[in-house]
Amino acid sequence: MNRGGADFPAVPLVRTDLAEPTVADRYELRSVLGSGGMGTVWEAYDIRLGRTVALKVLRDDLPPSATMQLEREARAAARITDPRVVTVLDLARTADGNPYLVLEYHEGRTLADELREGPLPPDRLERLVDDLLGALAAAHRCGVLHRDVKPANVLSGHDGFRVTDFGLASLDDDQSTETDIMGTLVYVAPERLDGARGSTCSDVFSAAVVIHEAATGVQPFRRGQPVESIAALRTADAPPLPDSVPERLRAVLEQALSPDPAARPEDANAVLAAIRSGAPLAADPTVRLDATSVLPGVAPVRPDVTPPDVTPPDAARADTAQHDTAQPDLAERTVAVPAAAVPVADAPADPGPGPLEGVRRFLDRHGRRPEVIIGLVAAILLLLLLLTVSLDGGDDPDPAVDAGSVAPASLDDTLDRIEELGR
Repeated sequence: MNRGGADFPAVPLVRTDLAEPTVADRYELRSVLGSGGMGTVWEAYDIRLGRTVALKVLRDDLPPSATMQLEREARAAARITDPRVVTVLDLARTADGNPYLVLEYHEGRTLADELREGPLPPDRLERLVDDLLGALAAAHRCGVLHRDVKPANVLSGHDGFRVTDFGLASLDDDQSTETDIMGTLVYVAPERLDGARGSTCSDVFSAAVVIHEAATGVQPFRRGQPVESIAALRTADAPPLPDSVPERLRAVLEQALSPDPAARPEDANAVLAAIRSGAPLAADPTVRLDATSVLPGVAPVRPDVTPPDVTPPDAARADTAQHDTAQPDLAERTVAVPAAAVPVADAPADPGPGPLEGVRRFLDRHGRRPEVIIGLVAAILLLLLLLTVSLDGGDDPDPAVDAGSVAPASLDDTLDRIEELGR
């Protein structure tokens, strides 16, 4: 029976006639590690290679989409080579067409089990931050979105934490579409409530929720009713983190929990780097892997500098535009060139006071009195007349007059003379 998805090699059914139930005459089933609506995860022993593995077997009454989901989990996890991600060892199908997944086995329990005892102590919380964000950073570099980050999908051991269950993962070459919201409500990013497939920023949000819960012992967005939980997710109405959480971690988590994906860090690697360095974290509005593109916000411009009337290249705009965390409507967003982008060397030199600056100062000083203004106008007319006569020279200039003449008074001298007369 073909259940859809890839063609897997046919292997025998689970044999229960032996001392140990066996799958494919190779994997002895020893104990149930967990079970749910999709199937059962067994602790099993690989007879051929002599090692313990985890065997994920689907129920035989599920639709073909369940098989496709298991295959997607295998493809996604197989891309990632990182010790903080559970390794996929094999993917096969039983003789009746029931698929199973062979995974690396890890002793211990899940983070969800550990959090039932209360919040993590500081050293364990620090280890969770490193391991969870490190695993997601490795996935994001491989073009994989987890999309179901939650404590139940984080294995907890004495040597650290490992991320598992990429069943809802999205690959960067996956062209499928979704119409249903998938994931666990109190951990899902707000944009996915609107049907978006998500982005690296969505995984960042979910990871921040998990870390917040690990620090406080409570789920930050869980409310009495689902509709109330959704409202809390959309407004990022999370309780404050305790003072025991390092300040740099609190600041990054607050930004990672923004309901606007463009205001969050770009991916898990950016979050991890900011926490380790303690440096201010700049949100990157670039949304990766199937997320809606978002324009940068308006950059602040100094009021004393006017941006040049040119549009910079896209690359230069991306480097110089500042992101406004108070996001306006997408249709109203614009990109402005910041003042820092205006070359100082090209600014025009200050020409100094203009020829009418003396007139303006004179009028300001004397309050624009009518008699002063009339005198000023008469003086200007006199200067213009003298200038005209000087340029014309006449038909028969008198040398005596030329020798005894003086240059016309300057405008400033004339204004001073009028001021004296006015007194």
